[in-house]
Amino acid sequence: MTDQDKFGQVVLRIVEHQTKLIGPLAVDLAKKAGGIEFSSEKQVIIYGDPRKVLGNLVDQYKTIFGDLSVQVSRRAVKTLTIEFSAGELPEVLN
Repeated sequence: MTDQDKFGQVVLRIVEHQTKLIGPLAVDLAKKAGGIEFSSEKQVIIYGDPRKVLGNLVDQYKTIFGDLSVQVSRRAVKTLTIEFSAGELPEVLN
């Protein structure tokens, strides 16, 4: 699995979990976070530093919905079977 695929899966999982709470607004906010392009329902292209893009994504949700969104994002990442080395994910997701 490439880094692009790995981090794309993280974005998809976070957006999926946020969508359960806030509906389609979750996708709109993800697009506003920058560095994320949804090429299909199951594929994401990340532009730039993946750590920064993921951090911006979580911050975008947090700005609107507070700390609950951060917790939802953390839980979403924990449901993935992908392993990340120390420091690979932004601090907000640890």
